[in-house]
Order: sequence, then structure tokens, then C-alpha cells
Amino acid sequence: MNVNLKNAIKNSEKCSSILSKLVGFMFSSSKKPKLFIFSKEQPVQIHTFFCLFPLKIIYFSKNLKITRQEIAKPFRILKSCRAKYVLEIPYRK
Repeated sequence: MNVNLKNAIKNSEKCSSILSKLVGFMFSSSKKPKLFIFSKEQPVQIHTFFCLFPLKIIYFSKNLKITRQEIAKPFRILKSCRAKYVLEIPYRK
């Protein structure tokens, strides 16, 4: 894991409640990364409905190994991926 990714995780807003995971970046202008924490490794499907900007999505296994990463444009549904943690970072080109 590179230094920027460790920094993003350390400085992220932790989202572990159902509501915080449901809302995420919807209708938000916040640029602070969000770390979604699930109770176990499971299939996770992300959507970017009502997100106002693209997001970099990084999926992690229970051992904190990156299993997939992608750039998500607003108003999309992404392919499901098994993860225990998902980091969403506002994406700037």
C-alpha cells in the first residue's frame, strides 16, 4: 500500500452504520475520503446516484489487500466485488 493510500485511510470519514453507508457521497460536496467498514467480507455493490463528482473506489479484503480499484462516474451502478472495506476518494484528474 502506498503512502498516499495510507494517508487517505487515516484521514477518511469512517462509515460503519447502515445510514452512513447508504448516503455516502450522495448530494455531498465534501472532498474527505470515506471508508466503508462491513462486518465481514461480502459482495459489495456501489452506486454513484446523486454523486456530484467522480470517485476512485478501492476495495479491500479482510487482510487489507486491494482486490479491485476503479474510477466511478456519477449516476452509475458498479459491478459487485467481495470486500470487507471500501475506500471512496473524490477523483480529480
